[in-house]
Amino acid sequence: AEGGREGVTGIRLSRIFWIGAAGALVLAALIGISSLLRSDFSETDWQILLTLVTLVVAAGAAVSGLGLVERGLRAIGWAAVVVALCSFVVIAAATWDAFDGETLAKWAATAAFALAATLLCTTQLAIHRGRHTWLLAVTWVAALGAFGISSGALWSESGDGWKIAASLWIVALVGWLNMPVLQRFAAAASTTTPERVLATLDDIELVASRANGLAVELAPGERLVLRRRPRP
Repeated sequence: AEGGREGVTGIRLSRIFWIGAAGALVLAALIGISSLLRSDFSETDWQILLTLVTLVVAAGAAVSGLGLVERGLRAIGWAAVVVALCSFVVIAAATWDAFDGETLAKWAATAAFALAATLLCTTQLAIHRGRHTWLLAVTWVAALGAFGISSGALWSESGDGWKIAASLWIVALVGWLNMPVLQRFAAAASTTTPERVLATLDDIELVASRANGLAVELAPGERLVLRRRPRP
């Protein structure tokens, strides 16, 4: 029952995120169309657009973090949620301050780096299903290294390190993009285990098979349960 509630919670959170993201994107599109019709992008228009984009990205990172919490990765999941919320607040504050304050603008850039690294790492971990762990490690090392070097170069006001940081960001992005591709390829090429036993009860087995069988469509939050019928 507890697992069922967690599954339903995850589905509701994902649904809320996608509804909110769709609403934010529609609002951003309306603002853009209105500005184009006026032939002018005002400072307020840019501030609203940047705030909405930041909100969508931060919400995506936060939802991914909550998904990791439900999978038992509580420390990583809650850390992602905190980073997403703090990053949104800092970037939004700097946006509506028009990036006039140098210190606040630097904190906003640092928050943007942290948010990008968090989004790459958490979403990749959320779709990871046990294979290609090496790619997961490469992506995490590259993303965290890119965040650290970018932030250091920003605050030191030095041109050193930006090329290395950019290279690491590219490596992290390529690793993030290739995880679902490699997992799909591995799943399609796997022919060594056509059947997989999910549960057993006496001489009865619940089997996942590639062969013909009984297809059951489950409603959101439902799970297959194998149980013993009570004796009269």
